[in-house]
Amino acid sequence: MRLVTVVVAASLLGSCISKNRYETEVAAERARADSYKQQLESTAEHASTLQADVATLERALAEMQAREDIAKARVAAYQDLVARFAALIDAGTLRVQIVDGKMIVNIGTDILFPSGSAELSKEGQAALPKVGAVLAELSDNMYQVEGHTDYVPIKTTKYPSNWELASARAMTVVRSLTGAGVTPSHISAASFAEYKPAATNDTPEGKQANRRIEIVVVPDLSKLPGFEELNALADTDGG
Repeated sequence: MRLVTVVVAASLLGSCISKNRYETEVAAERARADSYKQQLESTAEHASTLQADVATLERALAEMQAREDIAKARVAAYQDLVARFAALIDAGTLRVQIVDGKMIVNIGTDILFPSGSAELSKEGQAALPKVGAVLAELSDNMYQVEGHTDYVPIKTTKYPSNWELASARAMTVVRSLTGAGVTPSHISAASFAEYKPAATNDTPEGKQANRRIEIVVVPDLSKLPGFEELNALADTDGG
């Protein structure tokens, strides 16, 4: 009887040890599984972050490429404009410039108009149709004709100030250019009077440089990177 009791006790002890060992192993497996799960979650989060970083980098590179393409196109357009106006540039009639990032055809008003007048001189009547013919070929462009004066004031019945004189001269140029083929809906006029000088007014040469007509090639903002996002934002804010 005692032997049987010892055997049963030994068997129960063995079962308890096996059960404890089993539970320990199960707990260890669960711990390893939890660790693997955390590693997987961390890896997935890291992969998601990397994907977001890659997407951001790709967008930045695309915008950089777009800006580079636009810059190259603007350089090509400038060179093309200079080539088209080569004869008038060589004759001293006009200059093609880049001012504040915009392409400008600069014509001195001393060439186009008598002093204090918005009526074209003979030289102006001969030059502007040639200018208009070139601009009309560039049919996709938009233009703004800007009138500028030096700081010497004018006060007549017809032109009470330099604002009116510069405005009248700009309008005269607009009419001449549209008469030469520039699409009327692609051109406008503006007056800056003496308030946007290109040079000092302290010398005769500086004042002469300030008396000018600038034909500005208006930049097409729709081609700039980010335009669609900006346009969408404006639509949202505008209701």
